[in-house]
Amino acid sequence: MTVVDRARTVLRQAVADRETARGRLALAKQAEQRGEELCVLRKRELANFDDVELAIVNFRAEAFKHAISGADAAGVELPEDIALRRAMRDAARDHLSAAKAAYDGLVADVARAENELAEVNEKVAVAAIGVLVAEAVQQAGALTKLWEDLLQNYDRLRALADCRLQYAGGLHPISLPANITAALKTMAEVNEKGPSQRAAQAAELWCRWFKALLDDPDATEPFQQSVISPGGETADAPDSRARSVA
Repeated sequence: MTVVDRARTVLRQAVADRETARGRLALAKQAEQRGEELCVLRKRELANFDDVELAIVNFRAEAFKHAISGADAAGVELPEDIALRRAMRDAARDHLSAAKAAYDGLVADVARAENELAEVNEKVAVAAIGVLVAEAVQQAGALTKLWEDLLQNYDRLRALADCRLQYAGGLHPISLPANITAALKTMAEVNEKGPSQRAAQAAELWCRWFKALLDDPDATEPFQQSVISPGGETADAPDSRARSVA
């Protein structure tokens, strides 16, 4: 398994964890919604008994009047219908308290699920960057080999171009084809130049690949699809001025 394969494995797991976290958050929000609806229902049920206290006060007032006038004190006991409604009111109040407590727990569950998803999203981004870095390391290894071969060939050609071969009493300079001479001149200047148009185009392709990897761990690198023409233009490449992945 290559370094890139291992990085993709980490990314696949991070993406899978993200989907799991998204599912947990969706379930937590659904439960929170149901809890909120239950609280509304319990409040309405309790509101149906708003008249209980007034009925009790009115009854006590009438009983007090009767007591003053010498009526039988046994009549002070609440009537059965009012006592029943008071019991139902107390039960409704308890139900509302329980619903509110449950809802508070569900709100906390949503907050935890949101935090978990944020953490997993960060892991996905880090893992996606890990794939880019692993590919960069792999490409850098190939680039180093190519660069060594290029420098070796350059040194050989440069030495040949500088040769003045002596034969038959005369010196014979080497005249290489114009395209090779131009290539050697470019090689001599390469370390004196700043970032090229190719570098800008490559940066845009890295950004495109990173964005694709966030949703697809198996997204292929885009460099093979990018053909850089001799004039420095890239076929099918995005506008190099727009590099944001947001």
